[in-house]
Amino acid sequence: MYLQMLDSTEAHPLTPDGYFAPKGMISPDAKSFAAVRVSDGRRFLFPITGGESGKELPALEPGERLIRWAADGHSFFTYQAADRKTAIISRVDATSGKREVVKEWMPADRAGVTGYDSAGISADGKTIVYSYNRALGDVYLVDGLK
Repeated sequence: MYLQMLDSTEAHPLTPDGYFAPKGMISPDAKSFAAVRVSDGRRFLFPITGGESGKELPALEPGERLIRWAADGHSFFTYQAADRKTAIISRVDATSGKREVVKEWMPADRAGVTGYDSAGISADGKTIVYSYNRALGDVYLVDGLK
């Protein structure tokens, strides 16, 4: 991850090599950002100013993804498709790792649901959007063919 000012041609590293920052993971005060280490999926908090090593964020569940920081600046939202039927958004405290489930849902009609694509949530946690995949087909019974 690099920072480049618009009036400069020089970019400054913010993380060591091998990290990426998920969209929406800049803190509300714009002083830090969350990044994921590619080699093992662990998440870290880095200062926007760079130069310092990242502070590891609390461990997430397998398959759980970062969505965005919460408006309070002390916690972040995560998304996890627990199975092909249920999806969960949680709020996780960035320091203690304490978590609370914000929303757990499944489509009213689960026929053909093959999985969830993504989820988003507003910083105040009051508005959620999500999408899922569905594979539907038709079955025909034909009688009397020769």
